[in-house]
Amino acid sequence: MGLRHRLLIAVVVGGVVAGSTATYLANAAVETTVVAASPSASPGPTRSEIRFPFEGESLGGDLAVSAIAGGAVRPEARDTGQAVRFPPRCRIYAGRSCPRVVLESREIPNPGTGPVRFGAAVLMEADDTDAGENVLQKGFSRGHGQFKLQVDGVAGQPSCVLVGTGSSRIFVVTARGSVADGWWHGIECVRTGSDFSIAVDGTILGRTRVPASLSIVNSDPLRIGGKGLSPNNDQFHGAIDDVFVVIGG
Repeated sequence: MGLRHRLLIAVVVGGVVAGSTATYLANAAVETTVVAASPSASPGPTRSEIRFPFEGESLGGDLAVSAIAGGAVRPEARDTGQAVRFPPRCRIYAGRSCPRVVLESREIPNPGTGPVRFGAAVLMEADDTDAGENVLQKGFSRGHGQFKLQVDGVAGQPSCVLVGTGSSRIFVVTARGSVADGWWHGIECVRTGSDFSIAVDGTILGRTRVPASLSIVNSDPLRIGGKGLSPNNDQFHGAIDDVFVVIGG
């Protein structure tokens, strides 16, 4: 059966939400579909699908805006719809005065050892790249367990990251080529069993193996645009749209 719920947005801490961004983000959508086996069928995994298309006509969203040092997000026109733009790159990476802002949602279940797909569309220019550019992540690399999509480094190559809960081993798969070219690109990370891949615009550009036993379980929210508000928060620069997480088969 399908389930959709509407949730209210909350602006959490200091910083500036630019223009009409508070209203704009309140119209972001969370679409959750839970697909479970029927009573007469053999037990199967639950499927959860959550999307943030940032469209004004969609259902209410569950995103909190956290900002500091003048960080803000702004609406960005994309084709006939909208996206969300993050602050421009700061001159000094990880400087305390650099604007920082992240979006957070706690409506994201844990994949455990099961299949998980996650990704987003990004728009970046060559000068948007920096040492850290986190598109989305749930959890951290030390002790928490994590899945993450990033575009780190001046080369602008996107990569996907998995870290098992309680493990110190980080699995990374990187796509060939840059997405920091002034065009929109859809990036998707997929983990199924031992297979972990990254696709850009529908084409698989990287693949690696992970332990089938690798389990990701944590109590952290999904964060979009950075890992927090510390100076070295790996702030994303550019625009993001169509964020999604799909857990289960």
